[in-house]
Amino acid sequence: MVSDSGGKSSGTMASKDANEKLAAFFGKIPRDECTRVLTGSRRNGTYLIRVSTSDGNQGNYVLSLLHDDEPLHFQIKSQGGCWFRIDDGPFFQGLKNMLTHYMKSEDGLPTCLTGAVQKRTSGPALGAGNSPLHDACFDASQSKVSAFLGKGNQDVNATNQMGRTPLHEACRSGKVSVVKLVVQKAGSKLNINATDKMQWTPLHVAVYHGHEEIARQLLLAGASTSINTVDNETPKCLAARMGQAGCLKLVATAQSGRRTDGELALANHEWWHGNIQRKVAEHILDRLGSHNGLFLIRDSSQKSCDYVLSVCHDGQPYHFQIQEYSGGSEKECYFIDDGPIFKGLVQVVEYYRTKSDGLPTKLNDYVPIGKHIVQKLNDSGVVPKVIKREGAAPSRSRGATNGDESSSDDDDYNHAWSITTPATPAIIPASTLDTRGGKALGEGEFGAVLQGKWYRDGMNKKPIEVAIKTLRDAAVGQEDFLREASVMADLQHTYVVRLYGVHRRDEDDCAGAGGDGGLAPLPPQARSKAAPELADVDPVRHTDGLGHGLP
Repeated sequence: MVSDSGGKSSGTMASKDANEKLAAFFGKIPRDECTRVLTGSRRNGTYLIRVSTSDGNQGNYVLSLLHDDEPLHFQIKSQGGCWFRIDDGPFFQGLKNMLTHYMKSEDGLPTCLTGAVQKRTSGPALGAGNSPLHDACFDASQSKVSAFLGKGNQDVNATNQMGRTPLHEACRSGKVSVVKLVVQKAGSKLNINATDKMQWTPLHVAVYHGHEEIARQLLLAGASTSINTVDNETPKCLAARMGQAGCLKLVATAQSGRRTDGELALANHEWWHGNIQRKVAEHILDRLGSHNGLFLIRDSSQKSCDYVLSVCHDGQPYHFQIQEYSGGSEKECYFIDDGPIFKGLVQVVEYYRTKSDGLPTKLNDYVPIGKHIVQKLNDSGVVPKVIKREGAAPSRSRGATNGDESSSDDDDYNHAWSITTPATPAIIPASTLDTRGGKALGEGEFGAVLQGKWYRDGMNKKPIEVAIKTLRDAAVGQEDFLREASVMADLQHTYVVRLYGVHRRDEDDCAGAGGDGGLAPLPPQARSKAAPELADVDPVRHTDGLGHGLP
């Protein structure tokens, strides 16, 4: 086990800040040794974090804590990116945030965490036995580094007592210019993947401290992304554990084979969240309000070269597969469903910023990775250029799965053709409607408007509250009703209630609706209290009995 330190040559782990990053981490400590360490503390809530070795999945950890003199062990499962959770508990970005939460609240654990087990450090400090070049790199002295490397009397791959090279120390300093200087001056003589006694490479050091630009320079110079530490952590796993989302995206991008400066630039876009799972995306969007047009982009778990657009509309999250187009000569071209094809993700985002074109909403705001804020999506200055589609239209199938998600149903993705309201109103299956317990919002000569729920995305998903206009007798006023529905189906306006579709009694029986009916969004006031009679309804904010919003 090793935690990186900011100290240079003292005999202890000198940096309090570095220790506080994750003081409880014990690496690959065996379970029986973990039990011995915990029982020696004799204090409820004493804990440590260790690497999970039982499930075979790299990137998972274990929280071991003492409760009533008994060691208990809880698996911390990676949720993609820097996100983790214990069982069905909350999501956390980085293990430090998780520990902070459980120090304040039990939240499913048998006790709050009271303090980390005190580690006994042994062996040399990280800077012990440094050469003059080591010290110059750590001190970020460009003039000294340049002089030493220019004279050629300092070995650029020399190791200190910890086994670290001058490049390790340059990465620890956080000075990008010094790292670039060492890489450029040393040239082919430099061992960029040199490992210390704990098998940490310079890239491990950079991502541990969250030095994104240094990580970028190392990756451009050919740093490996697959070397494991003695604790079985690649640079990507280490970045996840420390909650360094920006570094993780860079490493993941390089790991996928994108190594040029232009290809690594994808990681600059804050709306791209990497390989987070669907539930994490929904958690991120929900905690920031789920307002219309709020979005993020994540990697597809079903196909390595695809992405997923997760976007909110009417308080609901939707997930659209952004597929790579391989039918032409251009590389890295993408499209959504039957929509236009664009070169690169930036053009896809810019196009749907200006028009919905089959999506339920335009893209308005995004969630920056690693931040708990909403950022306005501004004009990128990029003019989307449509790539001509060659050959047949793309398949609507999801493609091969890589096993990252538990569900393989096609319902994992929404589709533009199933959401966009066509000129002919969509037929709503009665099995997805429920008016039980709903109130009558109003009544007229030919029918009533009922409060109901529409389970558009399945009975196990959150329903949409709707107003359902019904006809008492399907033969009375049916033609007028359907004619009106056809007009409303193609009409979307801020001050006009949207018509979702029509239920036909001859298809199946509506769940208590009593006849043919049309669905519109339920007015906000009607969701929380009994709706007044139609004569008392505020015409700007409510629907009338016809499913319209009156101007």
